[in-house]
Amino acid sequence: MTQKKISSIIGRVGRIKINDETMPARFPKGTLARIDQLLSKKEKRADFLREAVEREIRRREAAEKRKA
Repeated sequence: MTQKKISSIIGRVGRIKINDETMPARFPKGTLARIDQLLSKKEKRADFLREAVEREIRRREAAEKRKA
């Protein structure tokens, strides 16, 4: 079988990986439906949850700094 050289470029192709870590989470019944009602047309639930977690982390970090 003959192999063909397609490109001389070495490296990754495709989208930049933004999700390095995963964690399954469980929510009380109805929570995901409430989130879905608040999403804009093109917004994804995962983006909403990531943003909410980041916001809460920043809030708590700031509170810890104020305590110190």
